[in-house]
Amino acid sequence: MSLRPRDPSRADAVLPTRLLRSCLKAGLVMALALGGPGFAAAATGTIAGLVRDADSHEELIGVDLVLVGAGVKGATDIEGRFEFTDLPVGGYELRLTYLGYNTKFLTGLTVESGRTLELTIDLESFKAFETDDVVVSAARILSTESALLADRKSAAVIGDAISAAQIGRTPDGTSGDALKRVPGLTVTGGKYVYVRGVTDRYNVTEVNGISLSGANVDRDRKSFNFDMVPSNLLANVVVIKSATPDMPGDFSGGLVRINTLEFPEKSTTAVGFSAAHTEGTTGKAFFYEPDQGSRDWLGIDDGLREFPTDDSGERLTGNDLARALPNRWVFEERNAPLRMSMNLSHGNRIAVPGGDLGYMAALSYRNKYNQEDGIEQRKSDPAYGGRDKFGAILASHKQVLWGGLANAYYRFGQGHRIGLTNNYNRSADNTITLLTDGDDSDKSFTWRTLEWQERYQFTNKLDGVHPLGVRGLELAWRGYYGESHAVEPDRRYLEYNVNDPENPIMDENMRTWSWLKEFRRGAGADLTWSLARDELDREYAGEFKIGFLTEERVRDFEMGAWYSNYTFAYQSFALGLLPPEEIFAPENYNPTYENRGHAFNFETDRFNSGRYVGRNDLTAFYAMADVPFAFLDEDFRLTGGVRRENSVQDVIAWEDKLVDRPDSARVDTHDLLPSANLTWQYDQRTNVRLGYYESVNRPEFRELAPVNRRNFKTFQNEIGNPDLKRARVRNYDLRFEFFPDYGEVFAVSLFYKRFQDAIEEKVFPSPERAVLSWTNSDRGKNYGYELETRYKLDAIGFLEDFTVTANFTRVWSEVDYLDLFDSTEKTRPLQGQAPWSLNAGLQYDNPNTGTSVNLLFNKIGRSLDTVGDSAITNVYLEPQDRLDVVVSQEIARGLKIKAAAKDVLGRDQVRTSGPDAQPYDYSIIGGGSEYSLATSYRF
Repeated sequence: MSLRPRDPSRADAVLPTRLLRSCLKAGLVMALALGGPGFAAAATGTIAGLVRDADSHEELIGVDLVLVGAGVKGATDIEGRFEFTDLPVGGYELRLTYLGYNTKFLTGLTVESGRTLELTIDLESFKAFETDDVVVSAARILSTESALLADRKSAAVIGDAISAAQIGRTPDGTSGDALKRVPGLTVTGGKYVYVRGVTDRYNVTEVNGISLSGANVDRDRKSFNFDMVPSNLLANVVVIKSATPDMPGDFSGGLVRINTLEFPEKSTTAVGFSAAHTEGTTGKAFFYEPDQGSRDWLGIDDGLREFPTDDSGERLTGNDLARALPNRWVFEERNAPLRMSMNLSHGNRIAVPGGDLGYMAALSYRNKYNQEDGIEQRKSDPAYGGRDKFGAILASHKQVLWGGLANAYYRFGQGHRIGLTNNYNRSADNTITLLTDGDDSDKSFTWRTLEWQERYQFTNKLDGVHPLGVRGLELAWRGYYGESHAVEPDRRYLEYNVNDPENPIMDENMRTWSWLKEFRRGAGADLTWSLARDELDREYAGEFKIGFLTEERVRDFEMGAWYSNYTFAYQSFALGLLPPEEIFAPENYNPTYENRGHAFNFETDRFNSGRYVGRNDLTAFYAMADVPFAFLDEDFRLTGGVRRENSVQDVIAWEDKLVDRPDSARVDTHDLLPSANLTWQYDQRTNVRLGYYESVNRPEFRELAPVNRRNFKTFQNEIGNPDLKRARVRNYDLRFEFFPDYGEVFAVSLFYKRFQDAIEEKVFPSPERAVLSWTNSDRGKNYGYELETRYKLDAIGFLEDFTVTANFTRVWSEVDYLDLFDSTEKTRPLQGQAPWSLNAGLQYDNPNTGTSVNLLFNKIGRSLDTVGDSAITNVYLEPQDRLDVVVSQEIARGLKIKAAAKDVLGRDQVRTSGPDAQPYDYSIIGGGSEYSLATSYRF
């Protein structure tokens, strides 16, 4: 049977005519070219037009258009329009394809010199299963649900996505908020994404094709910080769940591809503004530091918090450092204002000599105020002789997030393209935390932390695509550079013993500085040979591909900690009775460190100080094939091959390393990673997919580094493990997907993952403070299923504008471990794994009135948040119901307002620990709803 479906109304007898027309057109083009540039330029014209739904006359976005035999293709823009310019005069045949619609041919189109042929084209939706073929091209505009579903249907791998249009119908402000709507994904802390129950460490994130890691001194982890990308800079986010050899070899959960705004086909400008009220925060008492930097509103410290230096630029030390530091230990209360956000974007495509130039620039800014009110408990383990601790916590978070992009491309010749993408994001969080603490020995404490953390990252990529003159041979190349930075200057921690409320005395204090910077640079190339005769054949003809990647990644982390120490004189202990605004005044320090008088000495806390530098050199080579074939009168597609990755990781502790640990670590691996994806194309609406691939998971630099860091939010010390090994994972996938109609889908997926040497966080109890480190678990497995549906209710007359969406994921996982107390081997879930997650939505969208209403529900099951030494010390995150409501209305052409209620139920976030029969509340953070109003205008 033929692998390329044809329009059944077109008889084979038409083929000679089509061939003759193609030869005549090719001869005409050659004659024009040989006749000289001036002659060729004079004899050109344009075909332009509008594509609509035949029944509703609604514009169709992202329709694929191909001028058959002429090597020219395109897609309709956001208004359903298209334009082909600079066409040699003569006759043409236009083919239009779109998911859910019958393929349409327009023949006998004549282009005249200097004139535009204007068309209005109506496409008929599918009426039965016996329909024409649908071709999805690379030029599709992937910012709508329907376009993404079409792309997913034709993809070689298993994956899911969320579009800009979907995000626009939610109250989500960042990519992390948006990703919790994707099947199989859960988001913790608003920024760390778990896929199919495996933690964020098993995922890879690409921004416009560049792999990036997180920038966060609190956790210093591999995973990307999704809270750093504003949602209104997104075109779509695609999550790939099975691999091909041209993808990174170190993802086992998902490859998350963040794609920012696309190039428009014509000039477009958009502006937006929103304001929000947060329950429990807006208009309520909020902690502020009296001294604010002049650039705090941009998330940039202006030097207020930088480390003091002498005249030569050297860092100060000892008591000289203490006297130079500003005495910033107090805070004040003011009412929190509304949250504000704004965005601006502009793009265009213009004709330039030899081709066309497209560009897009965008800027987004938002601030946020959030007050956390909760309780904390820590039950000790009798085996370690510790004490039970408890406390009430109140924290004020003042946050800033902004970002921008500036992208451009140049298209020229027959299929040549060069692009430059630039993306920049910055965030800052000014947090003041006040905690009242106690333990079962009737000791009481109060402590405060004042901190500022700023993060920023940028990426630059130059890439190109070039046909090589040999039919079907194409070269794609790329070079990129990216940086991630996180700075936490002058974190101040102060604790008082308040056993005697009338005479509180300072018990502990610390000032820390943390610096993290990482750069990543690389280059790669792919050579593709397609057997397709033209673009129409591409989905039905074989394709072979080889490529390579070389990448260097370097991370430098440094943390310094100092504290004011008593000098064993009565008068110095008396200083401890002073209030926070007086206790660390410059006069309260000895003249020199050696002169131990009646005041403080400012000493380095070497246990909580340290620096490490890590480097990873990666080279990868791959070969793959994408081959459609027929077997037993059925259509199949096999995509697979092998990837070779050579990775060398080195970590060196430069300063203040732990004395009982080695000062360096190395992980040198060479991995051969096969993969295969088989798709049974049962009919034009149904796919059955089977996938297998092998992947690795390498330790992160922080996990290997033999330095300690105190985490003031979790009461833990964090210490790396230089003996970690890289993990290896075998992944199996099966999916059935059915696309009933335009913009609809029903899918069932099964998955199974087998882990060897899985890397996990583990908490070790300690009398003073628990220690978090990383270990390899010998064996583990993860398996489950996903259900997904998106269905329009237009079969019921009065519900024709309603759409139902839902997805459910069920996950089981097992890790073998040795129990600390009874020395028996037991099993537990993977760290971070939620047993199930549910998303459901009801959407009303009336194109005639411009009204849209969305109800969105999200809930995840009880997940293992932190692994303890035994089952009774594990910490679990309890389920939390989330309901969002969004209403939008188009007021005039291009002008829209949106009202949203986020987390309407306002449920508390609860973590528990202890025996299953008698769990206790480990922490409770109060919930709060947010109500926003936004307006946007596009022109």
